[in-house]
Amino acid sequence: MNNLNSHIVMRQNSKGEAASATQKMGNEYSAQALQLGTGHALVKMFESTVTVLAQMAPSPFELMRPDNSGTDDSNVFLEDDDSE
Repeated sequence: MNNLNSHIVMRQNSKGEAASATQKMGNEYSAQALQLGTGHALVKMFESTVTVLAQMAPSPFELMRPDNSGTDDSNVFLEDDDSE
């Protein structure tokens, strides 16, 4: 399988970006690219004739945990205290 020339389009935020990202797929996919959900993508594989709606597998890494808001003190590096 050759992924070098495959096109994977995730959610786009503007009509111009969506039109540019889906130009190899056709105009009818531009509006759909604006409303893709989390983990969904429009995929056109190299030398294929159709574009499919694919769902990506979730990452095994917790890159954006809801409990990681930056206010948790357990992630702060503590300095050595020489006062003892």
